Order: sequence, then C-alpha cells, then structure tokens
Amino acid sequence: MNDRKYVPPDHPAIPYGPRGHRLERRPVRNQAMKRKLEKGEALDVESMIELAAPEAGPLYAGTFRLDRFVDDCDYCVGSTEQWIWSIGRRLSDGAIFAALDSRFYQNPEFHCLWLR
Repeated sequence: MNDRKYVPPDHPAIPYGPRGHRLERRPVRNQAMKRKLEKGEALDVESMIELAAPEAGPLYAGTFRLDRFVDDCDYCVGSTEQWIWSIGRRLSDGAIFAALDSRFYQNPEFHCLWLR
C-alpha cells in the first residue's frame, strides 16, 4: 500500500506521512488545469481552505470553506483534479464556500460569487 499523499502548495498540513516519510506532491495529469495553475489563472481551493470547524448539514457536504475569493480565476481541487462549479458567500455571516456542483447558484441563503 502506498502511503504517499498529495499535499497542495502552501497547505498548513505537516508534510510527513504516518511512517515519517516525506510526502510528495502528485503531478497534475490534467494539462489544461496544470497550465492554468502554473500561469496563476486557476487557484487550488485546497490551498485556500480556512481552518474552521466543518459546517453541519447536507448543504455543506463536499464543500470547501475558503479564506478568500479572488475574482477572474478558475478554481479547482488539485488533489482530485476536479473543477469547482460554484462559489457562494453565505448571507448570514459572509463565510465563503466552494462546491463541485452548482448548489450556490440561486440559493436564497447565499450570494453566488462565481459559477462555472
């Protein structure tokens, strides 16, 4: 079993596995995503995760709570090579969330900041 795990750039996690091996980043196979990340045209949400308690409820399952929103960029999950489809700012407190689907589009509890 391979215990190496992808560690996104600038991620606060300690870069060592359970056996003390240094973890290495897995190269991105999606060439369009790789080009956009290298040029700064896309951001990896795993490097923007806000360290906070997970949100409760089915609406937040599979979402990423972000520490900021940058306009005019694509967003992706580098470790799984998936594109983010929607980003919303929660109206009640201004918290920003990203999702792999369009759940923040036309959601009355959120202002949609970005839609793929």
